[in-house]
Formats: sequence, C-alpha cells, structure tokens
Amino acid sequence: MKKTFLLFILALFCQISFAQSPAEELLSQYSSAKHATFVKVPKPLMSMFLKQIVSKDSTAKQLTKCVDKLQVLVLDESSKSVRKKCNKDVVGLLKRGFYQYARFTEDGSNVLVQTYPNVDNPTQILLSITGGDNCTLLLLDGNFNKEFFDQLTKLGKKLDDD
Repeated sequence: MKKTFLLFILALFCQISFAQSPAEELLSQYSSAKHATFVKVPKPLMSMFLKQIVSKDSTAKQLTKCVDKLQVLVLDESSKSVRKKCNKDVVGLLKRGFYQYARFTEDGSNVLVQTYPNVDNPTQILLSITGGDNCTLLLLDGNFNKEFFDQLTKLGKKLDDD
C-alpha cells in the first residue's frame, strides 16, 4: 500500500513538473510549422544579453529582474493559413485561463497582451503581434506585479519620447 501511494505521488509530481501552460503548448505546437522561427532564452543568457542593452537604464534593469524565461515564436514567413490559425488560437487562450491585459493597434499591427493565471500577479505574459504579414508571439515567464506593469509603461513612454 505504501509503495502504491509513493508511486502515485511520484507520478503526480512528474506530471506537474512537466506540465505546460496553454501558451507553452501553443508555442510548442506552432514551433514545428514550416518556416517558423522559435527561440527559448533562459534567464542567464537573457540577463547577460540585457545587461549590455540596459546598463544605463534603471527602469529596464528592474524589468529584467522579473523575467525568468523568454520564448519567441515568429511565423512571418509561414503560410497565411498558419498565421491565421495561430492568431485564432491565441485569442482562444482567453477561454483557457488567460486574461486580456491590453489590446491596441500600432502601425497597422494588432497587439494583444494576455496574462496568466490572473491579472494582478501573473506568472506569464503573452504578447502577440499580428496583422499583415506579421505573426509574432513573445511569452515571458516570471513573477510580475503591478509595479512591473508601471515600470513597463514608464519605459514605453521613454522610448516614445526618444
């Protein structure tokens, strides 16, 4: 009986540790599409790269501390049908536990920002950029709070002013 219980606990632990969020499943699914570009950037590599870019900007430094992993999927060179289906699946994440944080249009591209598992303290942020020949998804894993979004807004305003 003890062995059975221990095996059950071990199996449950393995299943939980290998479980993917709906967004990770989506990126994994489309990463094998023809002409897709998919990149996973772990925290050590991202930190090393971002230190070069944000060395003089304290706002950007604070933002990088929140991000543990970045995944990028670019389907710009994939067929129109693949991009359209991916776009539909991204919007479908709203029915699978994601929340819409923001949606806007910039220079002819539609931008949708979604958070998971909630809006207040998400552990994932999915940014999708679609429209025309664009279809790019960025998935950020980490611990994000209201301060993160406030800092992100400040950084966006700085970039607009430059």
